[in-house]
This record gives sequence, C-alpha cells and structure tokens, in this order.
Amino acid sequence: MKLATKIAHRSEFPVYRHGAVLERGGTIVALGVNSAWKSAGKRSTHAEVAALMKAGKNSHGCDLYVARVNQAGEPALSRPCPACASVLKTYGIRNVYHT
Repeated sequence: MKLATKIAHRSEFPVYRHGAVLERGGTIVALGVNSAWKSAGKRSTHAEVAALMKAGKNSHGCDLYVARVNQAGEPALSRPCPACASVLKTYGIRNVYHT
C-alpha cells in the first residue's frame, strides 16, 4: 500500500490523485495512476485501468493495491468505482485492497 500511496502523488489530477499497484507473489507486475486525455471532450483513465493496461495478460491472479491522496498528501478513501470493479473481476484480479 505504501507504493500505491507514493505513486498516487504522480497523478496530474489536483484533487483526486490515485495510484494502483498490481502484485503477484511479492513481485510488482504493473503500476498505474489516474490521468486525463482529450478526445471528443474530457476523458480520464482510472489508476486501476491504467495498471491493467500496462500488465496486459499478466494481470490474471494478481492482487491490486489502490491508494488515493488528498490535496494535503494524506491518504483518502480509494474504493474502486463500480465500472472498475467490474473490469477487475473480468481480468481475474484476486484481491483488491484500498485506502
């Protein structure tokens, strides 16, 4: 969880800064932070999905750690949204831990 909290600070979002770490057997498989991109309006990628995209097929059976930091840099609630929870289940994520 410490690493997820640390990388959440890399997020470009000023308020909702999230970091995600995919891990299997003590080995880091992928990292992700939430980010914004523009295409036909404003869009964003959640940290969980960013980590899954980097891991690809290696995500099956992983544990996911998700952390959010507030504007003061303190941990805040980071439970995956319903859409991310569905994607995590589809990709075979074993356990999800969040701040």
